Amino acid sequence: MLKIISASRRVDLVSTYPDKFISILNEKIPPEKVHTVVIWTKNPLNLIYHKKLRETLLKYSQIFILLSITGMGNTILERGIPDKREIFKILPDLIEFVKSPERINIRFDPIVKLKMKNEEIFTNYKFFPEIVRECKKHGINTFITSFLDIYPKVIKNLKKYGIIPMEFEKRERKEVIEYMKRIAKEKNIELLWCAEKNLTTRGCISGELLNKLHPEGELTTTEGAKGQRTYCKCTKSWDIGWYYKCSGKCLYCYGNPDI
Repeated sequence: MLKIISASRRVDLVSTYPDKFISILNEKIPPEKVHTVVIWTKNPLNLIYHKKLRETLLKYSQIFILLSITGMGNTILERGIPDKREIFKILPDLIEFVKSPERINIRFDPIVKLKMKNEEIFTNYKFFPEIVRECKKHGINTFITSFLDIYPKVIKNLKKYGIIPMEFEKRERKEVIEYMKRIAKEKNIELLWCAEKNLTTRGCISGELLNKLHPEGELTTTEGAKGQRTYCKCTKSWDIGWYYKCSGKCLYCYGNPDI
């Protein structure tokens, strides 16, 4: 059965290691054995401007993009990520590249609550309506979200910058969930939750969806992935990245070994 390639949950290969990405594909992953290349990225500019990466990826039958837009790009929290407005501008080019807006899902992920160095309480969920509005203009209708998991490494990384991650209180969490559901209903979009108890309905990588969208009608597995977080419902895939140093420099990232 043709494989799903995940590139990558662990590091943004597109923005940080495009040449490594190309090398892995060319040396280990022939197009005839691949159903879909699923790309996880917060900075997709190389999908437009890196000619060799584009040429390599276009050999594969289907490209699906999980594009993270949190509203925090170009701030202290995501120093290496472009401002959301820069990403909005290239959405038409990304859609042309993957050949359908259905092959792009937006990850508004994570939702954070942080006590900043100046004692201000910051949260990014207020950016959700704008992100939905700008992406929907181009026919992108699926949005995936989750709350920040506060691992010990996340606390340590943020503390270096005088920032304290905070849990949403039960009441606040419910308010955020209802707010986002209301926006989804008003804008007529699909709102999904990533690995959240009692909220997650399908995974970010969905074999059923990828089968539906495949241009030649080829089928891949719908078997559940192993080794993921407790409430993850992703389909089994082959992740080709690792926890390398990442150019995104997201302060809340649990994976980046050096921020």
